[in-house]
Amino acid sequence: MTYVERGQFLQVNKAQASDAGWYTCRARNIAGTMEKSYKVQVYVPPSIEGSTGQPLKIKAVVGHSLSLRCSSSGYPPPVLSWLKDGIRLTSSARIQFVAEGKTLKLEKVGESDAGTYLCVATSASGEQQLQFTVDILVPPQLLIGESSHVTVTVDNPLELTCQVTGHPPPNITWLRNNVPLTELDGARLSADRSKLSIARLKLVDIGRYVCVAGNEAGERRGEFNVTVHVPPEARIAGVQSLPVVVGKSVILECTVTGIPAPLITWLKDGHPLTGRNGRFKIERVTPEDGGIYSCVATNAAGESQQDVKVTVHEPPVMDKSVATDKTATVNFPASFECLASGIPPPVPPNILGDEQNVSVNLNDSVSLECQSQAFPPPILSWMKDGLPIPVRARHRLSANASVLEIQSAQAQDAGRYTCEASNDAGKTEKNYNLDVWVPPAFHGLEDQASVTVIEGNSVSLFCECSGIPSPNLEWQKNGVSLFTGKDGRITILSGRQMLQISSTRISDTGNYTCVGTNLAGTNKKDYSVEVYVTPKIKNGGGRPTEILITRGAGVTLECEAYGIPQPTLTWMKDGRPVVSRRGVRVENEGRTLKVQRAQEHHTGRYTCLAVSVAGRSDRKFDLSVRGKRSSYYWF
Repeated sequence: MTYVERGQFLQVNKAQASDAGWYTCRARNIAGTMEKSYKVQVYVPPSIEGSTGQPLKIKAVVGHSLSLRCSSSGYPPPVLSWLKDGIRLTSSARIQFVAEGKTLKLEKVGESDAGTYLCVATSASGEQQLQFTVDILVPPQLLIGESSHVTVTVDNPLELTCQVTGHPPPNITWLRNNVPLTELDGARLSADRSKLSIARLKLVDIGRYVCVAGNEAGERRGEFNVTVHVPPEARIAGVQSLPVVVGKSVILECTVTGIPAPLITWLKDGHPLTGRNGRFKIERVTPEDGGIYSCVATNAAGESQQDVKVTVHEPPVMDKSVATDKTATVNFPASFECLASGIPPPVPPNILGDEQNVSVNLNDSVSLECQSQAFPPPILSWMKDGLPIPVRARHRLSANASVLEIQSAQAQDAGRYTCEASNDAGKTEKNYNLDVWVPPAFHGLEDQASVTVIEGNSVSLFCECSGIPSPNLEWQKNGVSLFTGKDGRITILSGRQMLQISSTRISDTGNYTCVGTNLAGTNKKDYSVEVYVTPKIKNGGGRPTEILITRGAGVTLECEAYGIPQPTLTWMKDGRPVVSRRGVRVENEGRTLKVQRAQEHHTGRYTCLAVSVAGRSDRKFDLSVRGKRSSYYWF
């Protein structure tokens, strides 16, 4: 505060709320005192607690109450008003203004209550706003019952749908028997995870599937009890044709499987029989009991039927009334009659099918079947090459010897097999010619796979191959078939077991393959052939190069060599290896020999040797040093 014009004015700068009150001006002299009072009110613009200029985000769950607080201050005290989406709110049974409007309370909010709420504080000194963005959360709601039963036939597809609403959109997870389910378990989930599908339902997929839908407002669960129906399967123990002698008893055993447990019924020639379990017994069989018996298994997933033919046999009876004495002449035919009756009449063996040619690959299994129709049932026996089959773990006979199985067939198993069937009415046999095919196999040392030859020489590659049947051989170079050349340089000999290349060239370098093929398979043997070239030196092989230099001068001797493999270069002086010293240096991996400031002792014959496994070559230089220094020389 400041006094102006000798106190006639009181000036309050930047008035604050605390400056409000009564101000009194007193004037006093010897004549008396006078005073004047002023009531000062300081207006304060409205302010709202918590206002930052940004909307406050509020979330509420549908059906619950919502309170929005707007605490304001200022002078004069501001008046509060509330707006939703720009429209002024008024009190109602569901909308209440509490504490002079400082709190807006909404009862049982719904989705329509979501929006932008504005608290406006207004007074003579100004206006202030506080904005609320209200989001109404809706708990997940399942559009299906909380529990349902689903039944699917095994190997059929399963699809479970979890239709759910809510805000925000709920996240969906699936459980099977309380364990989280993933696509690794054979199930597939849609992009929004609302659908679960299994392409082919198995028994292991039975259980309780739970769809869990959750968001910020809550969680709901839907259950699916999945059961699997398995079509029935009926099996009658034993063979499909069952012979039984009249007067005996017979028991038919029928084993059934399926889910739910199948109902069993028995039929004879298509007509129902009494009996609902898997065991059907016929006491004291009569000829009328012969026929087709069927075990029928039925459940909700389908029906299965297994048939067995029951044949009733009567023992043969000889007619002795026709027996008479007969006289026969030696070396002349005679006939005798034997009348017999019975069911069925005796039948000699008859093996189905003609002589068979059978083949099998080495180490594979093969079965020889010998089916004979005869009565009484024949006795079957097997021979190989006219001798009883040796007992081996790899040879197995079926219960009635009608099937001979040879496991892991070997070359020695090849031969002629004979099945002999015999009964009281006669005997017969059937032959099987078994070939065991052996894949191609190569012989020889493996270290021959890498072959080297000097250019111009000959090379031979061998391919000793065995197999059953004898393999066909083919030679290839870099994957391309080879044949005997017109120039005779490349020849294939000894039934294609040898490839010979004469006067080899660099172009003959490559990968050579001998391919053996027969009915049992294909095999190959690889050779890597490299043609070496004898070292050659540029300008070498002729007379020595004579070099004359003056003392103190320098000279460079060059030796360029090539060959396959790349030759190694060494230098000799007068038959002794050159050592880099006393003014002589070998450089460039031996391609250069330098003599610096030559002296008389440097005089001599210098020889460059190019050496490799393919041979050697040389170039000679005769160096003479005399007189005074001249210049530097290159040779």
